[in-house]
Amino acid sequence: MGHCTSTKAEIKAVYKGLQLAKGMDIPKLWLQLDSRLVVDMLSGRVAWSMEHVPLLRKCMKLIQAREWETRITNCYQEANQVANKLVSMRVELHTGCNM
Repeated sequence: MGHCTSTKAEIKAVYKGLQLAKGMDIPKLWLQLDSRLVVDMLSGRVAWSMEHVPLLRKCMKLIQAREWETRITNCYQEANQVANKLVSMRVELHTGCNM
């Protein structure tokens, strides 16, 4: 996700996932994130920092689209082991991923 904080990387990943799901015409989407902070920001329980406002607005525009149903929940990092392993492999290969 380029050089950024883990929070910003998580938000970028959410946005990219939303775009992919939207492009695939998925009618119902369940986002499970291991970042409680990002879940709380997307759910409106935590104020957004100025750094994240533009990207969070893009996410919210997709989440609130009328033609599909979305659900956002938190999961423990242990439940997200496959995603974490893929990220580790990407880092070890020293390849970049930018949005």
